[in-house]
Amino acid sequence: MALCGGPLRTKQLTQRALGVSPRSVYRCLRRLDALGLIERRTEVGVQNMTLIRLSEGGARDLARLLRIFTSASLPPGRIGESANWLSLLGGLWREGFVEELSHGPRSLDELAAAAHPLTYHQVKRRASLALAAGLLGRRPREGNTWHYELTAQGRRSLTLVCGAGRWRRHFLGGGSAGLDTGEMATVLRAALPLARLPEHKGMRIELAVAGPPNLYGYRETTKVRGEVRRDGTLGLGRQDQAPADSLAAATINIWMVALLDDKRGRIRVRCDSGLVDACLKRLYKALFPGI
Repeated sequence: MALCGGPLRTKQLTQRALGVSPRSVYRCLRRLDALGLIERRTEVGVQNMTLIRLSEGGARDLARLLRIFTSASLPPGRIGESANWLSLLGGLWREGFVEELSHGPRSLDELAAAAHPLTYHQVKRRASLALAAGLLGRRPREGNTWHYELTAQGRRSLTLVCGAGRWRRHFLGGGSAGLDTGEMATVLRAALPLARLPEHKGMRIELAVAGPPNLYGYRETTKVRGEVRRDGTLGLGRQDQAPADSLAAATINIWMVALLDDKRGRIRVRCDSGLVDACLKRLYKALFPGI
């Protein structure tokens, strides 16, 4: 992010990378250099001066994504803490918190039982940090049990996960989508409750994420169900409910384009296309409220 404004000398970079020690900056530069994300250029003069800049393609795409996200979605008081905030978000995604909470509120016991290598005390610590950062909220349930859930800010933050998945294609190559079908479904499932559709009360929508074809042309598909409640909010539905009023299917890449770029032309829709269009349009506005 410090390099977004243009090339910098290493010393300048250590001064602008807030909250990061010079030693960490040098270590990070070596990693970025190895990945081809930065370029070094020596200007000949009275003193030879080496400038560091973002490389074309992957690095600039990632910087653009981060800049849009922090300006549109990150709370103003936390923009200066973005590095720690992003690290916490990455941990919640990597350790399975987001996937588990995308299905609904969970207790600490339920989170600790999910598929990740953390102990109960580590889960409690992560949940406390995410609570303080505004990514998670909690509310009391029966007895003295607290149930944790993704906040609106936590749900909006998944646009960054989606964008980072699309960015990964610079390195994976081979037509990779950057996320698998389950991961893309998790992003959709977690984001859906942000949409408000009061004119479609009682209607059900199904979103299908299709992966790449295998040798036999078969595509793995993961489905996400939503149901518009009486108050117009979009809650999660179950697969065993009545047939959906509208069905939308797309590949991982096309869903990424719909969420991040507000382009829905290549999504295949059956039944009520108005419900799908309204859902995705409201969802985009909720994900990027500052744009």
